[in-house]
Amino acid sequence: MARHNINALLCFLKLCPNLERLYVTINPKLYNLSSTEEFSAIVSAPANLNGLKVVKLEGFADEQMENFLSMRLIPLFRENNPVIISKSDGKCWKHLVKVAKLEKKGKYPYKFKIVENVDERFPDHIHMNL
Repeated sequence: MARHNINALLCFLKLCPNLERLYVTINPKLYNLSSTEEFSAIVSAPANLNGLKVVKLEGFADEQMENFLSMRLIPLFRENNPVIISKSDGKCWKHLVKVAKLEKKGKYPYKFKIVENVDERFPDHIHMNL
């Protein structure tokens, strides 16, 4: 996912302050990035996303890219803590959780943990299957 695509997503979020669910599906064949180095500048964050309850990320080629986009999204939520779930390489769903200080490695205090019954808890929007 190129920087301009992440910027476009953030601009879209600015226009949707009442958004409740955000599903991001990436085709890894079209967005094949080897590193996150080209993501140096990001547009300013939307002022308020208090209605956002769930963010589904799907289709990322690796967990590094999932983590990077998640890291860019988390500051947008301010006090609200939506559920961020991810599914890469067609594998099981994972939930982004904050890691205790003793567990964390590096600067990013979050990691994905496997969860069950995601589709039951957060069903796709009706327009997703049209």
